[in-house]
Amino acid sequence: MPALVDDYDEFSGAVTLSEPGGWVLAPEPGDAERRKVGACYPDIASRTHHLHVVERRSTKWPDWLLFRDYLRSHDDRARAYAALKTRLAAADAHDRPAYRAAKAPFIEAVLRDARA
Repeated sequence: MPALVDDYDEFSGAVTLSEPGGWVLAPEPGDAERRKVGACYPDIASRTHHLHVVERRSTKWPDWLLFRDYLRSHDDRARAYAALKTRLAAADAHDRPAYRAAKAPFIEAVLRDARA
């Protein structure tokens, strides 16, 4: 689930306020360069939900929206993505960089199709 903010500092404060509701700040390895952070629920080790937060100045924001909108209108691809994420999370729930890297080819293929 993506969210857009003007500045990460604003978002970090919002997560601090939402911690009593169970959300915690969940920075991803390597995201500082891409200007993206996140929050997860109920905690980093056993997350069931992840909020990807992207700064408005990020050049990747349009891709996030394109990917989201394409999956919303293509149920078969959305189901395939959910199955891939489930399979990857089950393989090693503690290796986020490997999980993200393994999803990348699927995401790139969806983006190519969405642009076509």
